[in-house]
Amino acid sequence: MVKFITIIVKEYRPHFIIGSLLLLLVIGMIVLRSFGGFSIVKEEINTEDEEVFLQDPDTDDNWNLERGEEFFVEYRLERERIRSREIDILQGLINNPNSTPESKREAEQKLMQIQKIMEQELAVENSLVAMGYKYAILFYQNGNANIVVNAQALTREEKARIAEIVSKIIGVERYQVFITEKGN
Repeated sequence: MVKFITIIVKEYRPHFIIGSLLLLLVIGMIVLRSFGGFSIVKEEINTEDEEVFLQDPDTDDNWNLERGEEFFVEYRLERERIRSREIDILQGLINNPNSTPESKREAEQKLMQIQKIMEQELAVENSLVAMGYKYAILFYQNGNANIVVNAQALTREEKARIAEIVSKIIGVERYQVFITEKGN
């Protein structure tokens, strides 16, 4: 049975990776929605007034984000766009019949790294939201973890708790965690 599962996993690895990433995205959306990170609102669209889509959003629209919140929302959207492009490129390399086995293996490893980083980002950000910060973003690159939290000013103890959480989840030393406050 174990041998059968191993063969299936090796044969369908790209599908497994994509499925895992999609599942992670769905879980992330559910968690964000449960913490009030976004809401899905169905509204009737006025098809008679098509010019409305060309105008800047009114202040009365549902996008009533405060200045500090805009940063967090825009960063997450941009991060997802960049990741999506990177995943598409890697999938193209993996599925290309002209790719060498070595390049396919490297692309698969890179996909697994991306998935791991996405899971870690989600875990850190959700942990910080659970601690009471309305928004938090993790920038993880080159062994350093940069955290931006929605706060005016953090005490030394709060920074130490944040650094400890990030250190445990990401697996970096506390001195590799950099914390920035981004208030409204």
